[in-house]
Amino acid sequence: MSPFLGSIILSVVHVAIPYHWVPLVVLGKTEKWAARQLAVYTAIAGFVHTPSTVLDRLIVGVIGV
Repeated sequence: MSPFLGSIILSVVHVAIPYHWVPLVVLGKTEKWAARQLAVYTAIAGFVHTPSTVLDRLIVGVIGV
Protein backbone atom coordinates (compact mmCIF):
# COMPACT_ATOMS: atom_id res chain seq x y z
CA MET A 1 0.00 0.00 0.00
CA SER A 2 1.34 3.43 -0.87
CA PRO A 3 1.86 5.99 1.90
CA PHE A 4 -0.66 8.28 0.16
CA LEU A 5 -3.39 5.64 0.14
CA GLY A 6 -2.58 4.71 3.73
CA SER A 7 -2.89 8.36 4.75
CA ILE A 8 -6.29 8.65 3.06
CA ILE A 9 -7.58 5.51 4.79
CA LEU A 10 -6.23 6.65 8.16
CA SER A 11 -7.87 10.08 7.72
CA VAL A 12 -11.27 8.55 6.98
CA VAL A 13 -11.06 6.22 9.97
CA HIS A 14 -9.81 9.05 12.19
CA VAL A 15 -12.73 11.36 11.37
CA ALA A 16 -15.24 8.55 11.98
CA ILE A 17 -14.20 8.19 15.63
CA PRO A 18 -17.22 9.41 17.64
CA TYR A 19 -15.32 11.36 20.28
CA HIS A 20 -14.19 13.73 17.52
CA TRP A 21 -17.64 14.90 16.44
CA VAL A 22 -20.14 13.89 19.15
CA PRO A 23 -19.13 16.68 21.58
CA LEU A 24 -19.73 19.28 18.87
CA VAL A 25 -23.13 17.83 18.00
CA VAL A 26 -24.15 17.72 21.68
CA LEU A 27 -22.93 21.28 22.22
CA GLY A 28 -24.74 22.44 19.09
CA LYS A 29 -28.00 20.84 20.22
CA THR A 30 -27.64 22.23 23.76
CA GLU A 31 -26.90 25.74 22.53
CA LYS A 32 -29.52 25.46 19.73
CA TRP A 33 -27.02 26.34 17.02
CA ALA A 34 -28.14 26.46 13.40
CA ALA A 35 -26.57 23.87 11.11
CA ARG A 36 -24.40 26.56 9.52
CA GLN A 37 -23.08 27.71 12.89
CA LEU A 38 -22.28 24.12 13.88
CA ALA A 39 -20.47 23.63 10.56
CA VAL A 40 -18.36 26.76 11.13
CA TYR A 41 -17.35 25.68 14.64
CA THR A 42 -16.62 22.17 13.40
CA ALA A 43 -14.42 23.54 10.61
CA ILE A 44 -12.53 25.74 13.07
CA ALA A 45 -11.98 22.78 15.38
CA GLY A 46 -10.77 20.67 12.45
CA PHE A 47 -8.34 23.32 11.22
CA VAL A 48 -6.89 23.70 14.71
CA HIS A 49 -6.79 19.94 15.33
CA THR A 50 -4.73 19.14 12.24
CA PRO A 51 -1.66 21.36 12.82
CA SER A 52 -1.69 20.72 16.57
CA THR A 53 -1.65 16.97 15.92
CA VAL A 54 1.21 17.33 13.44
CA LEU A 55 3.18 19.46 15.91
CA ASP A 56 2.50 16.97 18.69
CA ARG A 57 3.76 14.07 16.55
CA LEU A 58 6.88 16.03 15.55
CA ILE A 59 7.69 16.73 19.19
CA VAL A 60 7.19 13.08 20.14
CA GLY A 61 9.35 12.05 17.17
CA VAL A 62 12.20 14.39 18.15
CA ILE A 63 12.05 13.19 21.74
CA GLY A 64 12.06 9.59 20.51
CA VAL A 65 15.18 10.13 18.44
